[in-house]
Amino acid sequence: MTLDNTKSSQLNEILSSLDSWFNQWPLIDQKRSDFLDYNEDSRGLPIVRNEIAESWARSKNKGIFPQREISSKTLLQPYLFDKVLRDNRTLLQTTQPILREVASDFSRMNSFGIGLVDRNAILLSVHNFPLKQIQPGLDFSEDKIGTSAVSISLAQNKPAYLFGSEVYNEVLRFSKFIVSIPFHDLAGRVAGFFVAPYFQKLQYTEEEKQLLSFLVTWQFSTAEKIQQAIHNNRPKQYVLDPNNRVKIGDGLEAVYSFQDIIGNSPSMLKAKEIAYKIAHSPGDILLAGESGTGKELFAHAIHNECCSPGPFVAINCAAIPENLIESELFGYEGGSFSGAERKGRMGKMEMANGGTLFLDEIGDMPLSLQPVLLRVIDDRKVMRVGGNKYLPTNFRIISATNKDLYEMVKRKEFREDLYFRLAALKLQIPPLRNRGRDIIDLAQFYIKQSCDQLNIPLLEMEPDVIECLLCHDWPGNIRELKNYMLWAVTLADRNICLRNLPDEILKPDIKPGNEDSYIHMLNLKQRMIQELEIESIKKTMTQCDNNISKAAKILGISRPTLYRKLETYDLDNT
Repeated sequence: MTLDNTKSSQLNEILSSLDSWFNQWPLIDQKRSDFLDYNEDSRGLPIVRNEIAESWARSKNKGIFPQREISSKTLLQPYLFDKVLRDNRTLLQTTQPILREVASDFSRMNSFGIGLVDRNAILLSVHNFPLKQIQPGLDFSEDKIGTSAVSISLAQNKPAYLFGSEVYNEVLRFSKFIVSIPFHDLAGRVAGFFVAPYFQKLQYTEEEKQLLSFLVTWQFSTAEKIQQAIHNNRPKQYVLDPNNRVKIGDGLEAVYSFQDIIGNSPSMLKAKEIAYKIAHSPGDILLAGESGTGKELFAHAIHNECCSPGPFVAINCAAIPENLIESELFGYEGGSFSGAERKGRMGKMEMANGGTLFLDEIGDMPLSLQPVLLRVIDDRKVMRVGGNKYLPTNFRIISATNKDLYEMVKRKEFREDLYFRLAALKLQIPPLRNRGRDIIDLAQFYIKQSCDQLNIPLLEMEPDVIECLLCHDWPGNIRELKNYMLWAVTLADRNICLRNLPDEILKPDIKPGNEDSYIHMLNLKQRMIQELEIESIKKTMTQCDNNISKAAKILGISRPTLYRKLETYDLDNT
């Protein structure tokens, strides 16, 4: 996602500040203690940023205690938080698919968390937060919690970062580094904040600084996605053609075709062949596969192959709160419930008339709605919530799931009749680990995409990296690969080498039948260590003008050991 000049400047400002302030945590922490314990004014001190010192002073003057626990005083009462959720209904519906995706991408990285905060600094949702006290309904405003990344960002209407030593509340200092990025509506007003805390104890290493730089860059990109989604989700006035069908446009098109699906492995060629055949069949289709395998891409391609003139309407059944999904699917008449638009709203099923309705994450559809969906599929007519007449509609359903629906049927968690209706034609999308060299083709595609976004020359992968990618199990599939390539491109200086890959890809699970891959990965890690050692020796020898005694002392090894390593690695010491 390309950033505009303002956001690019803000990103560079934070990255530059991170470089300057990274090692100042202990000194800042001491100044905070001096201020809280001895009332020593921190304003004007070079070690404390002015906006932080000012916020500390305001927080103390308001009588906010740093030791205050996260309790009913900082958490909204349930009835008040319910109102906040209703007020932010559109924001939650728009952002949850994005947040679920990034939460899935980073689920194995326990050092990060993500959160969505509304325009009034109320926490709406959290993912991967190890601290149970941080929960939806928490008020991050300065009046309630003191200095926080959200309160600074709210006050300045721009991205803000805080180290744990700068946070006012003791509980929130559990986050060692946190960034809050505001996103705006079409009128330029703050619509909310995207926050991402880093929980690991800071080690002050160059690798950790690079990691945090990646986190900030990724967070800016994700916040931009959220803002674009909000802008694209503005209320639409849909135009009907003479056949009572929505004219396509305004995001109701399928944009991918079979030519856009990268992959020539036997498993992928078979999946594409089956998809092409069932696209020309009139039955409804169920796409099954692990999260991140590209099910929505196949849905687009199937639609464009068989019914491209009609609209392509997608709905994520897992991303919409249960009490709202009925009105999203079936629409509603004006005044049907509190907060309803005066003129009512067309539902997704009406919009899909003459085209395709894509039901993503169908396994998460509430049981209570499944018989209603079944009736609509059988009768091909729908009644809006609060309405009194049926509206005829005709569409093809493509549903997708990463769950075993048949097992859910056996456990009475999914209706059997609905399952067989949706799975008239079923396609299994292969996981990335079963696709062989497709992994490398996809990696090269995402490397080029990341280089274009960062406006840098195209980077190549070193042979060890290719071996590593082929050995990895890819539990997150293509999404995981995409994020790892962005990570690698962000950290690489020249070509992408092993040390540019995240730790997760270098720590394979030891599973039955996976022993050879594990041993091979250990060998790759040993070669990575050798790479780092060679580079360290080269730099030190250059700094010491090839003086063996000085270089050995700096490296912390004996002269004979250094001689042996120079010979082993075939390094010239003349």
